[in-house]
Amino acid sequence: MPHLNHSELAVLRLIHEADRDRGGIALGELTDDETDVCGQLVERGLAETLSEFGEAPDGEEDERDAGGHHVFRMTGRGVDALAEVRDRQR
Repeated sequence: MPHLNHSELAVLRLIHEADRDRGGIALGELTDDETDVCGQLVERGLAETLSEFGEAPDGEEDERDAGGHHVFRMTGRGVDALAEVRDRQR
């Protein structure tokens, strides 16, 4: 499993909670720094983005610039990474 730094772990937990409670976290709910971390998590396969229509956007920057609404959600790999961190903390 990939190593998560403090920022990545915090944002991944934020995405996980939002995903569980309401199906993900919208771009507008995040700070610029959190958005950057989300992009890193997506690149690493720990999270994914879906457009308001449930399809992955062509490019995160294109969607953001166009005002497109999309949501960050967990992937199975992200869930596994959080479980591994939780197990190590026990």
